Amino acid sequence: MFQARFGLSGFADAALRRALYPDAPRHELLARYADVFGLYEVADAADPGFTRAHAERLVDHAPAGLLLLPRLPTAPTPHQVEDWTHRLAPLLRSPRCGPLHLPWSGPWSAHQEQVLQQAVDRLHRHLPASGRVAVEFLHGSWLRPSALRLLEEHEVSLAWSTRAGTLPYKVTADFLYVRLTGIHHRRCRDGSRKLKNQRIEYRRRWLLSAYLLLSAASCLAPIFFLVFEHLYEMP
Repeated sequence: MFQARFGLSGFADAALRRALYPDAPRHELLARYADVFGLYEVADAADPGFTRAHAERLVDHAPAGLLLLPRLPTAPTPHQVEDWTHRLAPLLRSPRCGPLHLPWSGPWSAHQEQVLQQAVDRLHRHLPASGRVAVEFLHGSWLRPSALRLLEEHEVSLAWSTRAGTLPYKVTADFLYVRLTGIHHRRCRDGSRKLKNQRIEYRRRWLLSAYLLLSAASCLAPIFFLVFEHLYEMP
């Protein structure tokens, strides 16, 4: 049976608060967010300052029915994976935990592929049998047979993303993880030219997002997770 969840990588951004819950006090933001969305990608989990106590508090206070998708540090070493799984253990063991989001930066190399395999192996060692992992490659050189075969053999989903080089390529697991990423708007110090470039890039990502959604709809993956990041901010 087809299942789908939609959500964002944050619930307290100023643009989001203005649009959805402008008058809500801070302690009610997550509950108001859960009235609209079914998942929350916990981007703060990648920060070393996100402790075991933070994970416990998030599990205890997250509204019923909200799926929590923790993000790992980008391209972590095996030691960083061990530290992260220890800190996030209360969340990883919770039935509220959804797929883990593992961003992977830099160009492909045989050594980096081995590091990725070690990271995935260690993650599976600490996850329950139902645990899921999605890898988001941030460089197009990773879309090669050996890397995709690694994901398939470990039942890891290739995350489809609007970031560099990760156009739809293959479904490597029993679920699909799609990330539609805009650009985080910051004030421009060098005038209108930079602002114009930001707007062009913003519109390009919106068009790419539409293409991703159409491609995802046609692949008929049984379980589908869709995460938006900064796509609602217009410079």
